[in-house]
Amino acid sequence: MTPSSKQLPGALGVQFKPYRTASWTRPELERGIQADNCYYVTAAKIKAGLIGRARKSNDAKDYPNPDLAIEVDLSPPKVDREGIYAALQVAELWTFDGTSLTISRLDENGQYRAVEKSGCLPIRASEVPRWIIEEDQSDYEAWTQRIRAWAKKTLKVKGSGRSQRCSESPGR
Repeated sequence: MTPSSKQLPGALGVQFKPYRTASWTRPELERGIQADNCYYVTAAKIKAGLIGRARKSNDAKDYPNPDLAIEVDLSPPKVDREGIYAALQVAELWTFDGTSLTISRLDENGQYRAVEKSGCLPIRASEVPRWIIEEDQSDYEAWTQRIRAWAKKTLKVKGSGRSQRCSESPGR
């Protein structure tokens, strides 16, 4: 799922910073998780993450929690991933089960609720699986060009507040 989730923001000119597989441990919460893929989308978090990396910091306090996390769960998870992400206040969680994608947003009660459309990117959950399952990925460059062309033609970024909306969950 990583390639398509990286191609969409780039094609749309949405600022983001991928942190791929990263461990998010917060001692004060006594919880942590290793995300399959995670992203900073808001400018402040991108800046903080880049500063932490530039200092080569290994201190969790130097890195904010991600705005968006992506989990590929081909079998039932053995831990309460949603609960951990909610405790970390990750605004949006995408879960792919091998056939379909669920986009969930953190609500005012600190619970994830499935939504039709992402708050981080101008895309619906139903639009993503085709690029992972159906499209020919044998020529990675051609596949990438098709995703970018489709995104530019089909998806629209409405205003510059997209990344701000990604971090705004009712529970924050």
